Order: sequence, then structure tokens, then C-alpha cells
Amino acid sequence: MAAEFKLFKADLHIHTCLSPCADLDMSPKNIVQKAIEREIDIIAITDHNSSENVKAVYDAAKGTKVKVFFGMEITTKEEVHLLSYFPTLKSTKLFENFVYENLDKTENRKIIDEQVIANGKDEVLGFLEYNLFSAVKKPIETIVNKIHELKGVAIPAHIDREGFGIINQLGFFPSDINFDGVECYDRKKDSIKDILKKYSSLTSSDSHSIDEIGKRTTLLKIKKVSFGEFVKALKGIEGRKIEV
Repeated sequence: MAAEFKLFKADLHIHTCLSPCADLDMSPKNIVQKAIEREIDIIAITDHNSSENVKAVYDAAKGTKVKVFFGMEITTKEEVHLLSYFPTLKSTKLFENFVYENLDKTENRKIIDEQVIANGKDEVLGFLEYNLFSAVKKPIETIVNKIHELKGVAIPAHIDREGFGIINQLGFFPSDINFDGVECYDRKKDSIKDILKKYSSLTSSDSHSIDEIGKRTTLLKIKKVSFGEFVKALKGIEGRKIEV
């Protein structure tokens, strides 16, 4: 008997204590606990220019009902924020290697001390010496192509926001780049209505503090929680879709 469609609540843009702009209490266990409290089925960890804490949150969620997707928020050469999601931890780390090859390190202890690498038990493992505030030295299209090479999906973040949104940074939305969807804060804005005719749209919290988790969520109409089902929902394949 074929599986029935279900609605799963997802917050697919969450930062941990690794992101220097996030609160230090955004630890793996705290994030999972808040997701449980907010009845969120799926979360994605999308720290700036790094995936060092993705496995930690995945480990912290083991034995709970919360499923964790592997991701990253990249700052492109154009200073556009781009969300990426990957099917496996291996592909995520391969993409991270690509990012690190094109990212500056820093000797600024203030920045380093705010980039905390943790494990699933909330123990501090170290501090990242790459400057996660800086931009990757590659343009959007090159980064999108690399994401696709690793079987991931690429989604420009908060396109309707001035800070690091693609429309504000470029002055237009590039129609010749093969994005897999878009993320926005408010689907009702006139400025993005034509874009949303072409792309499925996520709404996410972009959480940098614990209380922000789940403030904005996306409903996925899928048969089970998996990366493949998520991709089908983005593309509207076989009845899967993003509910709006």
C-alpha cells in the first residue's frame, strides 16, 4: 500500500554557536530541545560558510522526533547569502572543503572565540579560525554549480530582505542561474510575486537565538522525511509540494 502524504513542519535556516553572529547558547542540545517544544519535525543547520556543527546537532537529535538536514549559508563573492542543503554528511563536508579553500582565515581572537565548534553533548571541541564574517571568493553561479555537482540544492536566502538578499545586492534577480527554490520572509510582497510564480519558496526563522527557532516555518507535503522527498517538494514532483 502506497504511503499517504503528510504535512511536516520545517525550519530550514538555523544558526548554531559556530556562527559568530549567533548567541552562544545556540548549542546543539538547546536547538533540538527548542525544536521539540515548538513541535517542529525538521530542522536544517545552516551556519555561515561552515558545517562544523551539523553532525553535532544531528547527534543531539538522535532518539527524538526531530530530523536534521545538513546545510550551510554561504556568503558569495557578491555578498549574497545563499542556502545550500545536501543529502549526506559526506557531501556536506566536501562542499565545506571547497568553501574553506576560498575563505580567509583570521587571527582576530574576538572573532575566533565566537566561532564555537561543539559536539552533540554540548561540549566545546574548539574554535574555528576561518573568518565566517567574510565572503567566499567565488561568484554565485560557480557556487551553485558546485552545490549541484555534490547533489545538493541551492536556494538564495531571504530574497525580500535588504541585508545580503540577492535582489538588493545585485539590483535584480538573475533568471539564468539554476536555483532550486527561494527563501523569503513574506510571500505577499509585491516585489517578489513574479519570482514566486517560477520558484517554490521556503519561509524560515533564520534563527540566531533560541527564542527565534520556529518563528517562521515551512510546511512540506511529502510522504516521509528524507532529503529526496524535500527535493521533490521543491520541484513539485509526484504530488509533493511546499504548502503556502
